[in-house]
Amino acid sequence: MMLKKTISILLVLFAGCNQPTESQQIYGCTISSACNFNADANISNDSCINALDCNGECGTAEIDECGICGGSATTIDDCSVCDEGLALGCDGNCSTIPIILDVCNVCGGDGLSCPKIMLSVSTSSIYVGQNATLEIYLSNIQNLYALSFEMLFDSSIVGIDVESGVINYDQFTGNNFGPVVYLEDGLLSFVLGGKNIDGGIYSVNLKGLQTGYTNINLDRVNLIQEDGMDVFNYGSILLQDVIITVVSN
Repeated sequence: MMLKKTISILLVLFAGCNQPTESQQIYGCTISSACNFNADANISNDSCINALDCNGECGTAEIDECGICGGSATTIDDCSVCDEGLALGCDGNCSTIPIILDVCNVCGGDGLSCPKIMLSVSTSSIYVGQNATLEIYLSNIQNLYALSFEMLFDSSIVGIDVESGVINYDQFTGNNFGPVVYLEDGLLSFVLGGKNIDGGIYSVNLKGLQTGYTNINLDRVNLIQEDGMDVFNYGSILLQDVIITVVSN
């Protein structure tokens, strides 16, 4: 039976908010990472849009019950019926080749816009006793507040030395906070600066223990954005796992 080992990683950022002090009160979106940020606004009106909608635009269009982006159907009975040989696309049109939602829930999208958490290894095959580097990348992560996830792997095949972990401080240093790191009982925690994250954040050493192969999987992922009082959860996060093989010398 394969032994499973879990390493939990928690990234936490505490952000504060300041009350406007200017005599002129301008309401609008005050979160700089939002796509509808208003640089002139000094009072938040909770209008910020922190992710593109299903049209790939800075809007509020959602997928209705018929799978139509921006549609108004509230029950499946409201859905249109296409003629024979045609299918209903996410744009509300019937076609022989209907437009569909991509993996990021964008109608007709290319699958590249949604946030991703990815694992990568420096080499996919190592000898017993040999080391390799496991890296963790984030892509399209904006206004990061907190990120937590676990890595599951067969600890009889490879070992992960958490204490060898290297943090990419450049990704995390914000205007208000620098990185603070904690390590206790296998739980690695960070207090970070609030930034848009797109790149490598952490690397750690692997070591081959015995011949075989193992998946290294991301599990129990939770990502939260926050700026002041506004908190947002990503509804779609793509996870990319890796496989590593250990061979005899």
